[in-house]
Amino acid sequence: MIILSPLEVYGPNSVTGLRRTWVYTLMKAGQFPASYRHPGSRRGIGWLKSDIDAWLADREKQKTAKKAPPAAEG
Repeated sequence: MIILSPLEVYGPNSVTGLRRTWVYTLMKAGQFPASYRHPGSRRGIGWLKSDIDAWLADREKQKTAKKAPPAAEG
């Protein structure tokens, strides 16, 4: 798989506002997109921008669903 322009390990922090340690905690819990090894680097990892964007959109949907008033019975 070729990874096109992944976000660097610090990238999600700037996009999501989450600290790096919290990103890794969420990843371990399966609540954040998996990282990929950065091509051409032994230590670098990254995330696909599309994965981060989809994760952010999903979180926004969840927030909106929680804030929605209950349906009127009747």
